Amino acid sequence: MSVRRSSKEVHLSNPGRNAVERGCFAAVRPALEWGIGLKALNKLYIENVLPTDPSKSPGRRFLEGFGCGYLVGDEELDRIPREGPLVVVANHPFGGLDAMILDDMISRVRPDVRFIANGILSTVPAIKERFFPVNPFGGPAAARRNAGSIRKSLAWLESGGALGIFPAGEVSSVRWGQRTATDPAWNSIAARIIKQTGATVLPVFFEGSNSAWFHGAGLVSSKLRTLLLGRELLRACGRRVRVAVGTPLPVQQLDRFSDPKDLTAFLRMRTYVLRSRLDREEPIRSSRIRRILRGSPSGSKEQPVRMEPVPTVPLDPPDGLAAEILALPPEQILVRRGTQRVVFAAADQIPKVLREIGRLREISFRAAGEGTGRSTDLDRFDEWYYHLVHWNEETNEVVGAYRLGQTDRILEEKGIDGLYTRTLFRYDSALIHELGPSIEMGRSFVRPEYQRRSEPLILLWRGIGRFAGRNPQYRHLFGPVSISADYHATSTRLLLSFLRATQRISGLSRLVRPRKPVRGMKPRDWDRTAFDAIRSLDDVDELVREIERGERSVPVLVRQYLKLGGVFLGFNVDQEFSDVVDGLVLVDLLRMNRRLLRFYFGDELSASFVAHHPEADARLQQELAEQRAAAAD
Repeated sequence: MSVRRSSKEVHLSNPGRNAVERGCFAAVRPALEWGIGLKALNKLYIENVLPTDPSKSPGRRFLEGFGCGYLVGDEELDRIPREGPLVVVANHPFGGLDAMILDDMISRVRPDVRFIANGILSTVPAIKERFFPVNPFGGPAAARRNAGSIRKSLAWLESGGALGIFPAGEVSSVRWGQRTATDPAWNSIAARIIKQTGATVLPVFFEGSNSAWFHGAGLVSSKLRTLLLGRELLRACGRRVRVAVGTPLPVQQLDRFSDPKDLTAFLRMRTYVLRSRLDREEPIRSSRIRRILRGSPSGSKEQPVRMEPVPTVPLDPPDGLAAEILALPPEQILVRRGTQRVVFAAADQIPKVLREIGRLREISFRAAGEGTGRSTDLDRFDEWYYHLVHWNEETNEVVGAYRLGQTDRILEEKGIDGLYTRTLFRYDSALIHELGPSIEMGRSFVRPEYQRRSEPLILLWRGIGRFAGRNPQYRHLFGPVSISADYHATSTRLLLSFLRATQRISGLSRLVRPRKPVRGMKPRDWDRTAFDAIRSLDDVDELVREIERGERSVPVLVRQYLKLGGVFLGFNVDQEFSDVVDGLVLVDLLRMNRRLLRFYFGDELSASFVAHHPEADARLQQELAEQRAAAAD
């Protein structure tokens, strides 16, 4: 069933094939048009839309006539490119209102915008000139008409214009097995147009959905759902819709997608990830300030009271800190660079420096939305772990630190519960046996004043490299790396989904279980196709920056460990540490890129380290050769 325009009104066209059928339909048409809301829409259009200022955009005229509006920040509008060929892709939750909003919003910046949209919209006089009509339901006649509209769209973009597309081709709906309405599979028309014209792409997301009645009808029949679109537009009168505008994607960023299907999946993902900017959902875990029940008995319904973090301990005199560093024997100095040095020490060698490390840990972790909430971040494990310290001789201050635990020594002296990671993950001697002598690392920080510099982290890792190079029996590094509770839940789920995929690389994950598992790791509106569009950590980083409005990116240490070939064995929520998510990461130093191994260890130590593991290195080189041969085939 289609529609036709008659003067200023829109009516159902008569599908009758003969006089009898046409007569029967003419008799019931008024009732049908009333039932689907077309009569009321015509009345609204004539009385409310046509009298509006014709110099305004068609979208603005409809929004004013229907009493609708939308909420979008100025910073969102600033993302719309002001010139050059532009393709705007958007989800299609309403089927009419979203088109009017998109027209008005883009027109504020780009009056030259046109749209590829359902041909039904082109029957409305006030907006007809804005649309290149297409028929999403197929057929030979539709194919011919669609081809003509595509040609016009290409010409429009090649002239430098802007083009809006709803790649779903039809309105969002609820399907069996889903709880939320989402677009059906996107077609590849937008991707083909983008590849052919080299246009910049702008993703846009509309929050909201049509009514439950609409979606219930759609589960019975898609045609019935289509007939109810008019009623849904009437229901939208007076509605306010929140809109998120994504970061423009230049064509150079999309060149890696040679298959239009892959590009389509990527664009859908970049559109739906914008939902997180508008979400009111709770984080994947509780807030960063620990909640503690004060004196409430077990099972009590008393609400938790927020405990504010206490002030950190005062700074010890710098001269006392410097004296402890200078008293360390030369063999405990790992790195020297100008006034910077990296040393390692036991707790009893540096009591004042260790207090300063505890103070700086708490300050640094609180700044990242983490921290214990106590005056200092020290625990019992600090007593028997080594402390790797980056010291600035010029300013007499601790720049950063790591905590290092040699598993063979700790197991002999303290048993397996002497390892800090056992407080976060359940594992036993089977894992330690598989790894052999290893170094557990953690509690790393760089003080806030130095975090914008790359040197502190590089020097700390050179210190780790020198320590491992001098003790070549330690082939593996492992430890927790945290994802702050300040990240949006979608960012965390997205990052964990990507990192969890690395677990397939190591069979050791079967030996590790989190003490407090992360729940709800799969992002909303996520499917295998969308995940396949993520090719690298850089893709994840782009999405996280989009979700976090540029305020956060992939955590630095996550990026560092992956660069070193690290794999994640499991994920745990640390309730004693502001509910951060800790990933247990494992780095096999022998598998590290040899250029990086030399960079962190130095030429001599890297060579002696590899020479210490001749059989393992030979097996590894054979494995890598087989992988390269398989990739070549």
